[in-house]
Amino acid sequence: MMATPGTSSRSLGFLGPAGTFTEEALVTRQSLAEMRRQPFNSMMQVLKAVESGRVDLGFVPIENMIEGAVTSSIDALAFGTGLLIQYEVTMDVRLTLMALPGADLDGVKYLRSYPVAYAQCSRYLMRRLPDVVMVAANSTAAAARELAARGDLDTVVIAPQ
Repeated sequence: MMATPGTSSRSLGFLGPAGTFTEEALVTRQSLAEMRRQPFNSMMQVLKAVESGRVDLGFVPIENMIEGAVTSSIDALAFGTGLLIQYEVTMDVRLTLMALPGADLDGVKYLRSYPVAYAQCSRYLMRRLPDVVMVAANSTAAAARELAARGDLDTVVIAPQ
């Protein structure tokens, strides 16, 4: 495949770390996939990086079919920046409940993930893990990395497979 003229030298900010659904969505569009990618810890950081010129474009989620509007992105666009939407990408999202080897689902005390993922899985979670303490993470991918790094057997995450 040939690169679209100029895309490989341009940079694109997205909600990181690598492996988030945001990154997965942006690589479905060839012109965006060919850009140098820069992960950020929040939607606002992505948008501020575009405004300041640290990256050429930002890629943030706007809507989720189950949960609705991703308010952190919409609020940042409406009130925190002067940026305009240029692309729309849609994709199916599949979430997985993950635990470390040796963990027992009956012994789980904490569930770590991005808040929108909680909402998408709320019916299952209410039925199967009604007493877990939900701990917010910056993204589903960040939650999975944190679990792997910490090694907590009493914690599960909702993240991409």
